[in-house]
This record gives sequence, C-alpha cells and structure tokens, in this order.
Amino acid sequence: MHEDPALMMPKVRLWRENGMIVKVSALGLADEVVDAFVRDLRPAGPEAVERARSQILEYPPDLLFPPADEENRPLRVVTHGRNAERAWAMSAGLQRRTFMYALRVLSRRAKIVDGGGGTFEPWKPEYGRVPLTIMHDVVELGLPSDNVLIGFAGTGVRKVRISYSDGTSAELPLGPAGGPGGVRWFSAEVRSRAFKLSATMEDGKVAGSVRRLP
Repeated sequence: MHEDPALMMPKVRLWRENGMIVKVSALGLADEVVDAFVRDLRPAGPEAVERARSQILEYPPDLLFPPADEENRPLRVVTHGRNAERAWAMSAGLQRRTFMYALRVLSRRAKIVDGGGGTFEPWKPEYGRVPLTIMHDVVELGLPSDNVLIGFAGTGVRKVRISYSDGTSAELPLGPAGGPGGVRWFSAEVRSRAFKLSATMEDGKVAGSVRRLP
C-alpha cells in the first residue's frame, strides 16, 4: 500500500502494433511509469519470450507478499530460493507469542501459487536453542521434484548441510539472524525424500539434532 492514494488507482493502457492488441494494467505505479512501459513495448519472437520468462524468476521475493496479513500483523521474507522453473519464498512474523507464516511460489509462466501458511502459539525460546528445526519437511508445490524443505537454524549455528544417500551433499544458505530468538531460516529444493541435515556450530562442532515444530 502507498501513502499516495493516486498510486493505488488501477491504470489501464492498450497497445497495438502489427494487428496485435495488448491490454496493460498496473497497480501501485505512477501514470508516467506505465506510459513509458507501453511506449517501449515491441513484438517479440519465441527467443525473446523465453528470455522474459526467465527474468520473471528475478522478481524480488519481498514483493510476493503484502507487508502484513489479513489482521495487519507484520510479515517479512525469511527465506527464498529458485531453480530453473520456479522461485519460492516464505514470510513470517511474530506478534506477542503467536508465530505466523505464509509460502508463495512464482513460476516462469508468471503465476503465483499460494503454498499455504498458518499460525501457531506459543513461540518458545527453546526453539532457538535446538541446532536445526524443520518447518516443512516436504511441501507439494508442483516443483520438478515436488520437494521443498524449509526450516531454521538455532543460535550458534554457522552452517547447515544436507546430505543424500549417494554421498553427495550441499550447503544450504542461511538467512539473516532476524527471526524470533535470533534463528536463521533456510530452504532448498530437495532431490529426494531420503536426506540428512547437519549443523556446524560456531565452535566447529557438528550437530545433527533436528526437531519439528508442532
């Protein structure tokens, strides 16, 4: 939402060239920005269309969510990731002792999928003292592998690694320590349902303790 009500008025433009008519609608943009966009439109071939679809996945994750949920409780993106076809992001927030979260997926076909969400309480300080906590073990989102792992690392965790039965492994990027109690979120597309998580602590010790939120 913008402070300027004029920016929240829908803008509609029609663009026509070589017998093609395109309707352009925008929300949250000034008239001159929409006009400049329409002026720069050109007919595109298959290669240009594919390039445009690839750029969709560069859409800022923060803009996949409103700044608050339906009850005006603050949410912010805590983890996000992407592959060749999809990008995903999870937002979360804490109000008093109630934890809220929501998941979104953006496809190359410019479709945003609601991956679900919810609330639970109370958020307990001991959550931040467990090395690894899984928020979603497997989330069915229509990804090529259908597996997205989402969780958070407790305080004192420096690295998180996922290992598979074939001996391969990968480090999972950790978000900033801005969650409740200083936890750091991670997410990844998981190659199979058989995997193991491990955490490297600040002192170099490796911990494999994993719990799941209720």
